[in-house]
Amino acid sequence: MRITGIGIILLLIINFIIYLNRNNGFEYINALSIEQLYPSECDNNCINKWTKPDKKYSSAELAEGFSFLKMNTGIDTIKTDEIKIISIAAFLFLTYQNQIGQPSARLNNLLPLKQLELLSSEKSEHLWCGNFQSIFGYFCSCAGLPARYVEITSFPGLYPEDTHEVNEIYIEKYKKWVLVDVTRNMLMIKKNAAPLSAAEYFNFKVSDKAGTVQVLKATSNNSFIFDTVIAEKNMEDNYFNKNFFLRYYYMTDLQKVYDPLLKLKRYILPDSWYAVYDPRNNYTNYRFRLKQFFILLMGISLLLYLCLFLKKNKNITSD
Repeated sequence: MRITGIGIILLLIINFIIYLNRNNGFEYINALSIEQLYPSECDNNCINKWTKPDKKYSSAELAEGFSFLKMNTGIDTIKTDEIKIISIAAFLFLTYQNQIGQPSARLNNLLPLKQLELLSSEKSEHLWCGNFQSIFGYFCSCAGLPARYVEITSFPGLYPEDTHEVNEIYIEKYKKWVLVDVTRNMLMIKKNAAPLSAAEYFNFKVSDKAGTVQVLKATSNNSFIFDTVIAEKNMEDNYFNKNFFLRYYYMTDLQKVYDPLLKLKRYILPDSWYAVYDPRNNYTNYRFRLKQFFILLMGISLLLYLCLFLKKNKNITSD
């Protein structure tokens, strides 16, 4: 038992050290390929997996949002999903572009429609990419357009560390998810007449090959223009570049994400609340598997120690 006890103490120390360094490569990384993120056809299961964040809205809240869109964009008269997406994004950008800035905690604690009410009534209030992302995603759900949430984030340790929030909307006509960046007035990005996804635009910007894309933007007179963007080194995107990678979120409710039981589950099991797209790095999850090994070894050792302890007490009682 003494040897077992010493082994358990060593394992406890090892597991404690791993816990202290849990964010230094010991977390599970759900790295997906472009084929996994963008299957040739996204069926209902595929769509439902990515649209969970907007399942929190009740039918009444979705109906209220649709009524708001009817009043402000005429969404009920628009025939194609592509124009619906562009109209919603253009409305949000043109209406609130002058209020871009750091939002208050008061604003962030409100539901999308209430955020817009506060922004409209108090011009001193601000919103940034995370607000545009959640509000746009909500309105797309109100219009029956599947939306998912994507974050462009810098690699740890790089300065300045930064993130940017955008949306992808599934368009049935193209059988694909397409990028919409409301904050930066990039309503849709096309190459060879086809809209690009976040990963496609990311690959385009980090590629050394020359090429062009067209970015659809809203103008102050409520019309749309295409800007041609050339893939040159001196025209680098502030976010879609080699210092960043993409995260695709299954869940955006941070209260649920940081629930103690869910955190414990993610600590032990290969489970994540987002997927990573980073084709330039090969993620092996070696350290995560090592962490699992020591957790399992500690569990087995504790069980063995308990069995030996009970056996010893049973023998003493028998004597």
